[in-house]
Amino acid sequence: MNGALLVLILALLLGSIPFGLILGRVFGGKDVRLSGSGNIGATNVSRVLGFWPAGFLTFLFDALKGTLAVLLATPMSEAIFPSSIDFSTLSWALGSPLLCWSAAALVVAGH
Repeated sequence: MNGALLVLILALLLGSIPFGLILGRVFGGKDVRLSGSGNIGATNVSRVLGFWPAGFLTFLFDALKGTLAVLLATPMSEAIFPSSIDFSTLSWALGSPLLCWSAAALVVAGH
């Protein structure tokens, strides 16, 4: 399997982890989909279970999904597309912009 394809699949799967639902069960024993707005995002988790710690952790873990997806794509993109790295700009820090942007888009789509 192509390494870039593996990163993109992992980004999509990473985005599909329902941290709001998981943390709702851990911290309050509730299904947050049945209360408030019915959403599993940080706002509804905060509304149903309070901001600390469930709402904050939901926000943090959801934000880290996107960060982790791009970080997974970074070393892979440098290994697959070394010629795309332009050391004269800051774009070298993210490796292949196309792979990193694609991973970011897929983690959002999975979310």
